[in-house]
Amino acid sequence: MKQTFDHLSREKKERVIGASVREFGRYGFEKGSTDRIIKLAGISKGGLYEYIDSKEDLYLYTLDHIYTELYDHIAEGARSRGRALPSDMLERLHTAAEEAVGYYVAKPEALSLIVKAAFIYDGPLVERLRLIFRNHFDRLFSDVDASSYSCDRERLFDLTSWILQKTRLDFLRDFHKGDDGESIRRTYLANWEFYLTVLREGIYDGVSG
Repeated sequence: MKQTFDHLSREKKERVIGASVREFGRYGFEKGSTDRIIKLAGISKGGLYEYIDSKEDLYLYTLDHIYTELYDHIAEGARSRGRALPSDMLERLHTAAEEAVGYYVAKPEALSLIVKAAFIYDGPLVERLRLIFRNHFDRLFSDVDASSYSCDRERLFDLTSWILQKTRLDFLRDFHKGDDGESIRRTYLANWEFYLTVLREGIYDGVSG
């Protein structure tokens, strides 16, 4: 974003960001329209391009903003409940899932924006999206103790990324089916519990044949 965006009033910034979240959350990057964003935000076309260099610029800024908001919500939610973020990777993922689901229920279009970003396959944009995700993921998980795990950090990161994408996509699917928020929340957390149990204990029951 251009520096002029930083000088806007808080109210105007929130209108532009809110309109961008709504537009990109509904339509994704390719089908997202700056014209609709302009209309939703109540600004002029010339005004928007005083703040951005391109639609891609606005999209990346918006996604980065949502990740910041989400991970702030997770960290602040844990603190407000008097819970320290666990040092163990799997326990921290469990805590993060418990805190994140409230954000998803309250802001499904923001979650949709995150989910749709995972299905973008354009080369240069993909790398920038991955960097945004990685920066925020590392911010929350960089200090976990992974010393006892058998796989290296990068492979663990890839596996965790897949689980995040899967559980978020399932959440959105249930939301669009019209399931109530509490039902979606229970299903989401049950899915996380299953994945984390498998990671922790494996798939065998320990009984030999």
